[in-house]
Amino acid sequence: MKEISKPTLHKEEGALVDSERTSKNDENLSQDESTIFYQGKCPDCQHQSLLQGPTGGGSINYKCTTCGSRFNEMGPFGIDRISDASPALVK
Repeated sequence: MKEISKPTLHKEEGALVDSERTSKNDENLSQDESTIFYQGKCPDCQHQSLLQGPTGGGSINYKCTTCGSRFNEMGPFGIDRISDASPALVK
């Protein structure tokens, strides 16, 4: 099995952000990441801290309560990362 490296964190607007994770926003998870996800673990930090969120249209949203990564499971279409909303766009 492929060894997964720990994410690199940097500080952005007062919060720790995984630079590798943010560069992968809106991408499908790899096969290895999907396997980790279906074991109930966050593909980014490896903790079993996925919280199921809202559902709709055949998809389920999840958030890792440890690192803040967010995912959208879309059944047979796979799992996508959910990009973080920019504070400037939320206003």
